[in-house]
Amino acid sequence: SGPWTILAEASTWRGVFGSSAGTAAVLRSVGGATLLMGAWLAGRRLPISIDAQTAQMVPAAPSSRMQADLGPPVHGAQGLFGRAHQAGRHPVLVAGVGLLLMAAVFDGHTVTSGQRFTTALIDIVHVSASGVWVGGVMGLAMVLAIRHRQGVPLDGLRLGMQFSAVAALASAVAGVAGAALAAIVLDNLGELSTTSWGRILVAKVLLVALAASIGAYNHF
Repeated sequence: SGPWTILAEASTWRGVFGSSAGTAAVLRSVGGATLLMGAWLAGRRLPISIDAQTAQMVPAAPSSRMQADLGPPVHGAQGLFGRAHQAGRHPVLVAGVGLLLMAAVFDGHTVTSGQRFTTALIDIVHVSASGVWVGGVMGLAMVLAIRHRQGVPLDGLRLGMQFSAVAALASAVAGVAGAALAAIVLDNLGELSTTSWGRILVAKVLLVALAASIGAYNHF
């Protein structure tokens, strides 16, 4: 017998799935693998390479006043927005996202604080909104990097202004949900400075405030 034989024992898996932390770990592992598989399958459905798609990305039509301020947009074929929206609906990709969100129901303060259903629902909203914001920033950075490598105009101001509307909404939703979670988890305001979770929360609030300020500056 060896260390790997424990994986073949039914009692091991009963112990894993019998605990919330074990269930959350399994959901994260399976969800991450499913997400990667979905991204690969969705990418195969795109008719041209990601570099070419990104270089051809066509921003949504701005208002006439914005058009005058920003100048002509970068034109191309159908662009990345439509293709990314179509690929993002791939069932395997959606399943991966769902599994990762479900992991929040079985781990952390969702299990230990407040009514489990309410806390879990708020936590899912918080994680989803945060994912939209972080994913959007990473996607925008990828688009600009690929455009720079392709030698096409970046059109970064236009893209940044368009993303700022999505980012502002995502930040607001994440902030409201985060505040609700804090009210559930914290017994008193003193825990913001006396507990590690409270200090991390304060740091996250400051980072969100900084990001919101940058977003507001970019938007206006």
